[in-house]
Amino acid sequence: PLVRADRRGKAAAAHRGGRGASQAAATRAQPSSTDVKSPARSKTNAQWSELTQAALLRAAREAFATRGYEDASLEAIAAAASVTKGSIYHHYRDKRGLFRAVFEDVQRGIVARIDQVVTSSPTYLEGIVRGCEAFLKIVVTEGVARIVLTDAPSVLGWTVWRAIDNEIGGRSLRTGIEAAMRAGEIAPIDAGALTTLINGALNETALTIVESRDPEQTRRVAVATIRRVLENLHRTAME
Repeated sequence: PLVRADRRGKAAAAHRGGRGASQAAATRAQPSSTDVKSPARSKTNAQWSELTQAALLRAAREAFATRGYEDASLEAIAAAASVTKGSIYHHYRDKRGLFRAVFEDVQRGIVARIDQVVTSSPTYLEGIVRGCEAFLKIVVTEGVARIVLTDAPSVLGWTVWRAIDNEIGGRSLRTGIEAAMRAGEIAPIDAGALTTLINGALNETALTIVESRDPEQTRRVAVATIRRVLENLHRTAME
């Protein structure tokens, strides 16, 4: 857990003279400003645990994104988070557990950002398109592709990685697709199959962009292609 500094005030020194002793006693009777409970001391164990985990997730995310899973050390992560290495084992059991927590946290952050973009879109279909654009931009420009698309499948295993990806990111995408179908903006086909198709295409496209010699140009082409495909689904629905 994070270390708390516990300070105690000292009684003021007695003044010289005949009244020194009584003044010193009076001073000791008054509470020192440092005796009043500070915000740090008033925190519960649950709050300290939450703060510790937040600090570890921030430090671990930086380490995994820049160094990769294999080269990121728990000692360095603990030091960056200003906690003990034992705190990692206490909260996450091992390095793999910490990585999974980071991966899930990154996924939730991406979905939250996408939801903001989707909410301001004029139609459900446009929200899907803008959400796809936002995903590619976030993953590629914010340095999380290594965590989300490269290390996660190998560290967590393909089955676990897909389950988490579908549960967090896929569920949000499917919600938008189903809404677009109900509104008549997309042809009424299998929503689950379309979600899997788009989600898989986005993951693969993000990797292609990262590995490209011209990432920005590759991203623009990818976004234009995704838009065209979804617009074709819209035209099919209008027929």
